[in-house]
Amino acid sequence: MQREFLRRPVLLAAVSFFVLAQSAYAQTSALEEIIVTARQRSESLQTIPLSIVAYNADDMTAAGIRHLGDLALQSSGIQFDPNMSGTQAGRLNGQIRMRGVAALQPLAHLQTTALFVDGIYALGGAQVLPLHDLERVEIIKGPQSAFFGRNTFAGAVNYITKNPKLDDFEGQLDASAATYDQYDVSAQATGPIMQDKLGYLASMRLYSKGSMFTATDGGALGKQSSKSASLALLARPSDTFDVKLRAFYQKDDDGPAAEGFIRGRTTDTCDGKTVQGRALDGSAVTLRPKNFVCGRIPQIGEVGAPLISTNTSLRPQLFALVRPGIDGETGNAITLPAARPDFLIQQLINRKYIAGVPTLEGFGMERETLRTSLNANWQFADGYTATLTAGYNDMRTNWLVDFDHTDVESWWSADPQTGKDTSVELRVASPEDKRFRWLAGGTYYKQTFITSGAGGLLVSACFATQFTG
Repeated sequence: MQREFLRRPVLLAAVSFFVLAQSAYAQTSALEEIIVTARQRSESLQTIPLSIVAYNADDMTAAGIRHLGDLALQSSGIQFDPNMSGTQAGRLNGQIRMRGVAALQPLAHLQTTALFVDGIYALGGAQVLPLHDLERVEIIKGPQSAFFGRNTFAGAVNYITKNPKLDDFEGQLDASAATYDQYDVSAQATGPIMQDKLGYLASMRLYSKGSMFTATDGGALGKQSSKSASLALLARPSDTFDVKLRAFYQKDDDGPAAEGFIRGRTTDTCDGKTVQGRALDGSAVTLRPKNFVCGRIPQIGEVGAPLISTNTSLRPQLFALVRPGIDGETGNAITLPAARPDFLIQQLINRKYIAGVPTLEGFGMERETLRTSLNANWQFADGYTATLTAGYNDMRTNWLVDFDHTDVESWWSADPQTGKDTSVELRVASPEDKRFRWLAGGTYYKQTFITSGAGGLLVSACFATQFTG
């Protein structure tokens, strides 16, 4: 009797634990359900047959995610370079890599993974679009040409913005600050204009990162700033129709980037070493590398570390020099042109090669971005739906950089860029609860751009001496 009595409480406790665990699991599953629109229809993340990573607004706030680079660090299979695929410092010509697939040239119009805002292609949008007014972010891995088109051979990233409130008012303020003049302030307000029929959502963001390095000529390196504002209107005249209009503007103003290079010819630690490699036919070969760094790359402050410096003066000393020359055949002095200390300013700042681009005040980058969009949704009888999206993007950028990225005054480059696109798309979808489901639609897209991506305008300075006789 005693053994039987001891067994019963244990059995009851196990059953109670199982029931409680099942109840907690059901509640957690209900709370964690995320609805995504990766296939141009609302579906549960748990049931959609695609490889998707989704983050809602609460997830991004809790994790302190500020930009696409933070999202990439939290997700597998995706990498984001805010600059030219890691080859140039700064915030120009950013590139998204999905599952290691990248374009041969990291330009805004030659991407393998594209960024979309509310399902509308964002020309050059992988740069520095803010996340504070988003409802969620969907990272969709694998080819998505059927649903998104345009540069989605490797995948797509879809930003879904928040909808304005139609029933009550709500506001939000987010601010952070740090040393080196760094701060990030965002605010938004939403509420009804006509109760349950028309609402608005207005948001703004101010971002700044001050200089953390000083060039050898005294110039500040690493400054960045962004100012953005958006306004969205949502109209819902009936339960079966809604339309959303949104306008977004952002201005980026960056100084010369903080960067340094390790040169193999001056930091060769591979001398006398051999490594095993493979020839083109697959056979083993022994290599004796030169002008390479073998082992760990030295960090800032260590022996052999790169110098974080570059030219920041718009009046290089070379352009102010006039050196006397002698003709080796006649012995007469050579007549040289007058000094032109403002030559760099005249050729790469004052002279407009592309109309409409921002005017620079020094080395760095200025960019202006305007985006407008329309999203309309209809619901018909028996579950049929129709969606209409239309967008317009206008991006203008100017960039001036020390092209050799050293303190030697020899090369300078400007890279003005413009890009515009217009898109319209209409889709009709069958009910989601039928065994046979279909989606049909049509798309119009037009894009014009002027870009080089690697320094379109070059100025070089040098002095040469020749003796003949």
